[in-house]
Amino acid sequence: NEGPPDTTAPEVASVAAVDITHVQVTFDEKVLRPSAERTDHYSIHVITAVETPPSDSGDGERAGDPERALPAQVEIASAALQADGRGVLLTTGTNMGAVAYNMLVNGVSDVNGNKMTEVSTTGFTGVNTPDVTAPSVVLRSPRSGATGVGTSEPVAITFSEPMWDVS
Repeated sequence: NEGPPDTTAPEVASVAAVDITHVQVTFDEKVLRPSAERTDHYSIHVITAVETPPSDSGDGERAGDPERALPAQVEIASAALQADGRGVLLTTGTNMGAVAYNMLVNGVSDVNGNKMTEVSTTGFTGVNTPDVTAPSVVLRSPRSGATGVGTSEPVAITFSEPMWDVS
């Protein structure tokens, strides 16, 4: 007895900074790799006020008014679905500090094809911990122990974070 089919889109269960260049997004159910690994489905914004330059226009506005500040956006270099099918490790293009951020997520689909259609916003605090975790293999093709694989078949390996090409 299977029960009713799943028709609910995945939700963000948690967001946590792992170190200065990695953020872990965890969903409440397993998600599809192609949608989970699209960096344009995620957006990180600094929510700690970034002050604007002092105004000398004489218009009475306070110098460095945080209400006039524009939130900075953090570049996301890669997104890697973890082995549990629920966690996505984001690698940022810049070091993030121990300030407040908002993670915006949209467009991710669960394994039944239910797609997030509304933006989910979750706050988290960055950390100043350096990246000391070695990359791991999250996907390989052909699978380990596969049989009947031709010698001309391409080999593909996906790591948990971007890799440098150092011949």
